[in-house]
Amino acid sequence: MKKVLTYYEPHNVKANRLRQITNDDFAEWIAHQVLETNKVYETKPLYEIFNSTYYGDGTFSQRKFTSFLKIFANLNDWRFKQPPASGGKTFFQFAK
Repeated sequence: MKKVLTYYEPHNVKANRLRQITNDDFAEWIAHQVLETNKVYETKPLYEIFNSTYYGDGTFSQRKFTSFLKIFANLNDWRFKQPPASGGKTFFQFAK
């Protein structure tokens, strides 16, 4: 029996888990983004792009978007950091 069974390398586990925890729209959108670790991003412009692309009516909150970013970071074994807001703008960063 040991000689017959082979190990199956799981595929798309993180992507599937992300869809389960967040939603299909976010998983699709984040898959097309080039977000790097140790780079600071302003939250609102990314949120607005995502929201206008998938939820033009504004029913998707920025708070939920930020929580989805945290989930994405966690699934990639990254830390989600939020530097202090400056001038009314909020920022985030992924760190390894």
